[in-house]
Amino acid sequence: MNVYADLVRLPAVLSAPGDALLGAAAGGRAGVVRPTASAALSSALTYMAGMALNDYADRHVDAVERPGRPIPSGRISPGKALAVGTGLLAADLVVAWWGSGRRGVAWSLATSSAVIAYDFAAKDTPAGPATMALCRFLDVQRGSPSVRAAVWPAALVAAHTYAITQVSRHEVKGADPAVGQVSAAVTAMVAAAVTACAPGRNALVTAVATGTYLVPSVRASLTAATDPTPQHVQKIVKTGVLGMIPLQSALIAAHRKPVTSVALLALWQGARTLAARRRVT
Repeated sequence: MNVYADLVRLPAVLSAPGDALLGAAAGGRAGVVRPTASAALSSALTYMAGMALNDYADRHVDAVERPGRPIPSGRISPGKALAVGTGLLAADLVVAWWGSGRRGVAWSLATSSAVIAYDFAAKDTPAGPATMALCRFLDVQRGSPSVRAAVWPAALVAAHTYAITQVSRHEVKGADPAVGQVSAAVTAMVAAAVTACAPGRNALVTAVATGTYLVPSVRASLTAATDPTPQHVQKIVKTGVLGMIPLQSALIAAHRKPVTSVALLALWQGARTLAARRRVT
């Protein structure tokens, strides 16, 4: 089972359900259990599928740059990784139909299409970061009954995703110090935007969650700005991927759902513990 955990990046999968929960909070549907639960599960299934398909698409490059990944290391065959990815996408559609009918399927198809476009076409092009940001934007929207209500939180999640995806392009060879500096600046701007929209009665929970998002990511970014080696760049990406959870938590608290926000912070701690033993990127 370890190879499948590495194939789908199990610690990072925990960053996916919060997208749908955030969309539900923004759209006022957080208390509607069935569509919200199905959207959260669909988010996780799409994320896992995207990781498996990513490794299939990158198998030849990974043989040179990341030989420890499941396919080039020989722990799983390319065909089996492809089967896992397509099977997870099919499961996503079933879950989406169960939870929200045609609307759920439509959002799942939109999100999975963006994921496939990134993995097989856009990743190494100038459109790569924007395509990945679109994946997360759509993932937040799938949890909301109203596109308009979820635009702002989805945009902040997308902005964070765009920045981390830009940084990830330098994981193998290292980066210019400006990469870490820009990453720190974007993280600070996203955190400031979250804090600015927090209602007074949930300001404390929002502030705690925002700080949990801000501090580790800025610290990793500034370290890489000082010494932009591959190891430090990879730390930005790992911290940023897991940092998606406290960002979701802060935005959910800002939409008056502090209990869900605190639950996501607990999930973040679990993801960090799991990341000490399993691959994140």
